[in-house]
Amino acid sequence: MTDHRGVGVSRPLSLGRYLIEEIVSPAFYIRSDQVLDVTIEHSGQIIRQTFYNEPANVGVEVRKIGPAEVMAGQPIIWDITTIANASSISLSDFYVRDILPAHVVRLDRVFTGTFNQQLRYSVMFRTNTNDQWRVAYDNLLSTTNNALVMSPAALSLASGEFVTEIMFQFGTVRAGFRNVENPRLEGTVLDGLPDGYEFANRIDIGGRTGSEWVIGNSVWTTRIFRPAGRHPRTGS
Repeated sequence: MTDHRGVGVSRPLSLGRYLIEEIVSPAFYIRSDQVLDVTIEHSGQIIRQTFYNEPANVGVEVRKIGPAEVMAGQPIIWDITTIANASSISLSDFYVRDILPAHVVRLDRVFTGTFNQQLRYSVMFRTNTNDQWRVAYDNLLSTTNNALVMSPAALSLASGEFVTEIMFQFGTVRAGFRNVENPRLEGTVLDGLPDGYEFANRIDIGGRTGSEWVIGNSVWTTRIFRPAGRHPRTGS
């Protein structure tokens, strides 16, 4: 292991030939593919070698869209059109979190979409009465568009308990990871909301390189439409 200056010292090694390669690069740098071929010929011999790392392009992308207007008491659908590791390196602990407008909407189902890299992942959730993350569905395959029921009955929630946040936990994803089919959230708008009432759905995305986090977010705003409450517009 190297220190904060990138300098590392090995333990004493036996005489012989060694191949040396970099296992993990510093944060925000691309791992070197260089393999050093060195030979220790006598006791006490010191060999100094240097690895050069190119700086990485690091970024994540997320975008969510939904209806501009929706009627109270009716279904609502949001599509997550972009989930991506836009970096030139892998990111660990990669996640996508959706923060529902739970004062307005109840979540019914999630379609997970599909992704261009095959891996297993989990869908977690939080509720209005429990801020601990719990597993809703585990060991999901990223190349299958899974239909997940997220109702209180399906998740064995208590009376009056409902989902307020969900999170996809992917673990480590390689550079270029992105969705193929769009994930989708289906919910129901609560009844009795006034005409023109606006609410926002928020989503964030992140991954880690070393100890540093790379974060992105997106927001979609929807307005309640009540036909009986609208006054006709007049021209000027």
